[in-house]
Amino acid sequence: MERAGPNRSGPDVPQSGVKKRLMVSVGAVLVSIVGHIGAVKPPATPPKPVGMAERVKAEILHSWRGYERYAWGHDELRPVTKTAHDWHGEPLLMMPVDALDTLLLAGLKDDAEKAQALIVERLSFDKDVSVKNFEITIRILGGLLSGYQMTGDNRLLRLAEDLGERLLPVFDSPTGMPYMYINLKTGKTNGAVSERSPA
Repeated sequence: MERAGPNRSGPDVPQSGVKKRLMVSVGAVLVSIVGHIGAVKPPATPPKPVGMAERVKAEILHSWRGYERYAWGHDELRPVTKTAHDWHGEPLLMMPVDALDTLLLAGLKDDAEKAQALIVERLSFDKDVSVKNFEITIRILGGLLSGYQMTGDNRLLRLAEDLGERLLPVFDSPTGMPYMYINLKTGKTNGAVSERSPA
């Protein structure tokens, strides 16, 4: 008689019996899931696209006002403590750069212009800080490029070019995969040998 699995103790159980019990268990779970899905009722009236868009815009504005009030000029707002936080000890303006395209898409032109002014006046990458390549690429480099694309402001493009040049040494690895961390001022890479990322 075959045992249920290698090195198992206990009574001998034929493989066909184990398979049968497993199939019955899986079937019961599927019936339970399908029954639950069927029991879920759609909302009586689905949200109207215009109403939903206004709600989303209101939430974006609420978040942005909190940032303006408690963390202006810093990387992010810690909403529970209502305090500012800078990821690297000094600001890289992650929130304004990351939010610029969102503010523009939401039609919050005055807020977008204020964020854009802060970015072009105060953002500098000439800082002796080690940053995570992936995070900086998706949030800051991506934010600057999308901001440039949406506004045509060449100052945003120049900032993106400066940052891109500073990030290039992350690809000087034995595999060509980017290193995880890089110092923005010195170009020195550190941390894990390389990072596999979807970016």
